[in-house]
Amino acid sequence: MKTLTQSALMLFLIAGLFSCTKTTGVEKTQILGKWEIKNDSLASGVGPYVTVKNYIGTTADYFDFRADNKLYIKEGARLDTSAYHVVSDSTIVINSFGITFNGVPETSKIKSLTTNSVTIFTPFAVNPGAYYLRTVNLKR
Repeated sequence: MKTLTQSALMLFLIAGLFSCTKTTGVEKTQILGKWEIKNDSLASGVGPYVTVKNYIGTTADYFDFRADNKLYIKEGARLDTSAYHVVSDSTIVINSFGITFNGVPETSKIKSLTTNSVTIFTPFAVNPGAYYLRTVNLKR
């Protein structure tokens, strides 16, 4: 099982590295509105201990980006409200989305934003022996 988990993590990492495409300009208005969750995956671990989670969204789940820089998230029975802001054409900061270092939330990347889909992911964070990778795929 350990080998399978490590293989799955390596597959996520390799796919992420080689599937990068040039992101076109992102304006805040392009991300506004309610998005249905296709999946929300998280790979984290320390040393050889890897935890991989992949939540498959339902039609009732959503990320709702509002014009007042608030993000409302519903995943199953879990509800969350967070602040967000678009930093540049390919980056976004969502409080509580990734790792927070010294009170500063990690900057996430926006990839493949179209009118019908968007992928948001945290860069692969490496701390001596530790790592964290979260990817959310949304659709309208």
